[in-house]
Amino acid sequence: MHLPLVASLAACLLMFAVPIRAASPLVVGVLPYQGARALIAEHRDLSDYLRSALNRPVQIVTARNAQVFGQRLLAGDYDLALAPAHFARLAEREAGWQVLAEHRPDTPLYLLTAASTPASRQPRAGDTVAVPDRAMLLTLAAQRWLDSHFALDPRDYHLLDAGSHSAALQAVLDGRADYAVSALAAMNLVRPGNIRRIRIAHEIGKVPLLVYIARPTLPAATVARLRAALLDFPVPAPLRVVASDQHSLAAVDVYLPATRQLLRDSLPTKSQELADVR
Repeated sequence: MHLPLVASLAACLLMFAVPIRAASPLVVGVLPYQGARALIAEHRDLSDYLRSALNRPVQIVTARNAQVFGQRLLAGDYDLALAPAHFARLAEREAGWQVLAEHRPDTPLYLLTAASTPASRQPRAGDTVAVPDRAMLLTLAAQRWLDSHFALDPRDYHLLDAGSHSAALQAVLDGRADYAVSALAAMNLVRPGNIRRIRIAHEIGKVPLLVYIARPTLPAATVARLRAALLDFPVPAPLRVVASDQHSLAAVDVYLPATRQLLRDSLPTKSQELADVR
């Protein structure tokens, strides 16, 4: 055996091994609140910013719906996630995820109806309520509000999972739903022509915006750099990114039992896991 040649080859392999590991992308999971292509395009600035701040490739990914996103989150499929507060809180408490930062201010949440609906009309048993996704925090908040203000248990009305904010509003305009639930922060996703054909029936309250959380096994140095970078990430006014921790999310604890149940239901098969869009 030619020992000097073998030693040289081994040295070359070691030289190339380090860059390969260093080049592994930071996988950032984003809640699917709109179509995958639009979502990934919207977060291109975040991807570019983190790539520069960390000197590491960044890959933005999402899932086919909020439920699958939450399941993938708890499974540890992402390094960093931009998640709704109830998912972030559950991941922090039950899977050790690290809360880094959050978007502020909280967003108003509305129960919307067609502009032609009489002002005296109130939610009642038998109604159909359209939501963007049954696993989103706004859906759980609306269900809790309907129970406390109109004594409507979720079994008293039909919850229509429309798949997006614009589709939920379209269900009202098409007459397939009596009401739609939407956050003010999502109204820019709805066509202007449709906005004029709906009205606010009730203001439900406010819900937190998205939260940045880090995988529990991410190295401490990476977490520290991520936290510092996120707090300096420029976002359009009136939004701002502020530091967050486990205490910031305590207000959503009331939604955790329902969140656990939602994420246990219909766990994806191995083939369905491939539905995550990268």
